[in-house]
Amino acid sequence: MSNGQITGKEIGFIGGMGGLCLSLLKLIESGFFIDNFWSANSLAAYFTYIVYIFFGVVIAFYFTERSLAVDKIKKNAFILGLLAPSLLLALAARPIGKEGSLAETLEGLPKLGSLIVRSAYAQSAPCPGGYIKTPDDKCIEGDEIKKKQVEPPFGQAVLTAIGRGQSPEKYIFVVGITKDGAKAEEVAKNIREKILKSKTSGEISVKVVRPEGKGVLFVTVGTLSSKADALKVKAMVESSAINALTKAGDPVTKSSAELLLKGRIIEGRTLFDPKI
Repeated sequence: MSNGQITGKEIGFIGGMGGLCLSLLKLIESGFFIDNFWSANSLAAYFTYIVYIFFGVVIAFYFTERSLAVDKIKKNAFILGLLAPSLLLALAARPIGKEGSLAETLEGLPKLGSLIVRSAYAQSAPCPGGYIKTPDDKCIEGDEIKKKQVEPPFGQAVLTAIGRGQSPEKYIFVVGITKDGAKAEEVAKNIREKILKSKTSGEISVKVVRPEGKGVLFVTVGTLSSKADALKVKAMVESSAINALTKAGDPVTKSSAELLLKGRIIEGRTLFDPKI
């Protein structure tokens, strides 16, 4: 500022500060995405906040009334920078990217055997198709879930961040979690043979899955799908489990049925929770 006047550059800077304040408020509401910092939704929201600051600079630079006193010009520029994203994007009322704590959705999920991992001293060859690597460096039958399977495309995440749509979520029924590949195989086999033996593979499947890049295994029933479809799977397996309990005489069938009744529907992105 010179000779008691404020320059366009200074006006733009003040508008940018208004946009930054709005971005910080949204970050506070969303808990700074600490639970899932690198998810597509989180990254899209961060890029969106940067755009808010840019809007604040541009709107303040071009629309601030310069015939006012300097103090009023500063206030005007800041308010324009603060309100610009709201005016241009019609922001949704809810916090951008707010998903809640992912860790809470895994709380209480049955642990299948020991979670102690045996050390792998040498990197072995990759597993063949239809098999996954266990945390103790063995190959077992199962599927790997890619992160891109449970996260929305970046464009959809941006639309969600600006309140123009909702991110499609995928769910799956999870029986339990373990780092013991043999135990995971055993549990999946017992459920398949003892509880769901009357179900064809086309109707329902029991699998061991490993999230891409994670050191844990999940035993799941069904596949990643909408919440409504996951609820149908849950109702089906619980009905089969209750029916098995009323007839079961052997402990394997009983324990398998009890595991199914303790299983939970999990949102797909939760499988990549950094806390596990």
